[in-house]
Amino acid sequence: MIERRKTEAWASINDGVRSTLGAPGLVSSLWLANLLLALPAGWLVRQHVSHSIGPSLFHQTLREGFDLDWYSEYEQATGGLAATLRPSIVGPGAVLDNLELWFSGGLFSQHLSLLALALAHAVLWLLLLGGIIARLAGMQGLETATDSHATGEVLGPAGLILRGVRMSPRILQLSVVAGLLYFAVYRLAWIVFPWIERACHDVTQERTLLTYHLIAAVCVVALLTAINLLFDYAKIVVVLEPKLSPSSALARAMQLVVANAGQVALVYYGLGAALLAVSALYLLLAPGAGQSTTLGILGAFVVGQLYLWFRFAGRLVFLGSATALYGRLCGKAAPLPSAGRP
Repeated sequence: MIERRKTEAWASINDGVRSTLGAPGLVSSLWLANLLLALPAGWLVRQHVSHSIGPSLFHQTLREGFDLDWYSEYEQATGGLAATLRPSIVGPGAVLDNLELWFSGGLFSQHLSLLALALAHAVLWLLLLGGIIARLAGMQGLETATDSHATGEVLGPAGLILRGVRMSPRILQLSVVAGLLYFAVYRLAWIVFPWIERACHDVTQERTLLTYHLIAAVCVVALLTAINLLFDYAKIVVVLEPKLSPSSALARAMQLVVANAGQVALVYYGLGAALLAVSALYLLLAPGAGQSTTLGILGAFVVGQLYLWFRFAGRLVFLGSATALYGRLCGKAAPLPSAGRP
């Protein structure tokens, strides 16, 4: 029985990979939309940098490499979105910064301009997620249809956007509840970690303090990933089961996750480990902030964008795998169409 369940989980991952490989245009479209969304913010930061450099001597020294003296003045004189320009946003530091923001809930304490950019990205994803899930499910021959659509429908671009917009109010309800739970976890962490510091104030063994912090960190990560896992499946359910209310979809997702914890965990954490491996590779290969030539700057940009493309691909692989697993567990699975199917 255990071996069969593992086989189902690996087969679902295989389906998710094949579905994503069968839709390279979808991955590239998500990457391009993300790039276009970031361009206005990048242009505003560029204007701040240009104004900061002006006709000063820094104009010449920056041609030879990153100038910490200039950056110190820039950091003190700017705020808001312009303050997001840091050496760590280029190369390996970008991954580590994002991990820290995710773990600490630091995004909630960012400037309003950065929160607005994050909100715009969330809205874009909200409007497309339902259509993405429906397309991946249609490629796997799963029932995604309402009464007026055919089973196993493979959505084109227009259909994907239309389905996503139609499903967005239901997914929004789930996202709001998930957001409140995320904030509750972060709020708890903001209380627990300072309490550990105070409780261990007189402890002389650093190992003891490190152990307590590690236990708390593991608990925070476990809660955050559990919320993410549960609500990802709830969003899949709400798309594949359009007659269910968001609350009923959440209840069904919780029942599915609890009853099939091993398979669900294998898909989620297995793919999570693969994504961490990609991030580790980027950490090793990504150029840092010291690029001063046109070729070096272009190379850093290309490597960074390739990493983002693989991040989007990884997200789609998970959605496709989780959708396939849901179909198998609910008896809705069908043979995956051949790679030549559109």
